[in-house]
Amino acid sequence: DPLETVKIFSRDGLFAQFLVDSHELDLSIRANIETGFQYFFIYVKGSDGEEAVSSPIWFQRSNPVHLYNPSAYPESVKPGENLTLSFQISNLSTEEASSMIQITNLSGEIYSETVMLEKFESKIVNLQRTVEAHDGVISFFLDSVPYSSIKLNIRSKDSLNVLLDRSHVNYASDRRGKFEALLEENGHKYSTADRIFKEGELNTIDVLIIPLPGAGGSFERLKMLMPQQAEIIKQFVLNGGTLIITGSGDEISSDVLATYNKLIEEMGISNRYEATITGEETELDGILFDGLSDLQGESIDHEYGQGRVFLFPGDPFTDDVIDHNSELIYRLFR
Repeated sequence: DPLETVKIFSRDGLFAQFLVDSHELDLSIRANIETGFQYFFIYVKGSDGEEAVSSPIWFQRSNPVHLYNPSAYPESVKPGENLTLSFQISNLSTEEASSMIQITNLSGEIYSETVMLEKFESKIVNLQRTVEAHDGVISFFLDSVPYSSIKLNIRSKDSLNVLLDRSHVNYASDRRGKFEALLEENGHKYSTADRIFKEGELNTIDVLIIPLPGAGGSFERLKMLMPQQAEIIKQFVLNGGTLIITGSGDEISSDVLATYNKLIEEMGISNRYEATITGEETELDGILFDGLSDLQGESIDHEYGQGRVFLFPGDPFTDDVIDHNSELIYRLFR
C-alpha cells in the first residue's frame, strides 16, 4: 500500500512532516544542530493505517565530555525555597579531558565550573540553590554549547505548600483529586506524606492536614501519633504553620484516638475527639462532611504560638463533598 504520512521527529518534537501518495519517499533535509546532542527518528503511516517507526539517529558534539540526565527537584517552588539541580557529566575518551559547565536562568548565568575528568570517568553532580523569581527556565551548557533546559513552576511568594498526611492509615486519603486540582488552580502546591515525617521536613510547609485514621490497616500502632511526631507538629504550628485535623467516618480505637487528643491538649486546646457518629455525608453549620466524629468543644479555630489550628468533626476535603465547601476552601487557602 502507498504511504500516506511521513513525519520526522527530533529530541525537541516534530521537525518536519510530509503528505505522500506513493510507495516511497526520497528526500534530503539539512538540519542545523545547535545543542550538544540531538537525535532524529521517522514515523510513517500507510494508506491502510499501518504505522512504523525507525530507530533513532544520534548526533553529539566532537568534544568527548557530555552532560546527561539534568533534573531539578522540586519542580514546583516559590522564591526563597531550596532547589536541587542534578546532572551527570561523563568523559567518553581514553584520555583526560576537561569542560566548562555553565547553568543559566532567565536572567543570566547562575553557576559555572571547569571540570577535569579522567579517562572514561563519569560522575553525578548535585547543586543546592535558593530559588529566585527568574528560575522558570534552567539551562545547562558545556563550553557554551547548550545541552538541555528544564522548566520550573515558579509560584507566587504568597502561595501555600499544603501537605496531606497519609502515613497513619488515614481515612479517605486516596479520594482527593478535586482538592489537589483546586489548590493547584489557585497557585498552591499539594503534596502527600506517605511515610512518617521527620524533624525538618515541615520547614517549607505552610498547611499540614491530618485526617484521623480509618478502620483499615493491619497494625493499630501505625495509626497512632507518636510523641516524636507530636513534637514536630507542635513546633511546626508554634513557628507559624497551620494545622488542620479532620474527623473520620470510620470507627477508631480509643487508644489511637487518645494520641491525637493528647496533641490537641498539649497545644492548650480543650476540644477532643470521641466516638464516630456516622460514616454518611452530613452537613453541619453549612459545611458538608464525609463522615462525622464526635468533636467535643465549641470553637474549631485556635491559635498556638504564631500558628493556627483548625479542628473539624468530619472531612470536608474528599471528592464526594468538596464541591459543596468552596467557601470553606477559599477561607482556609486564600
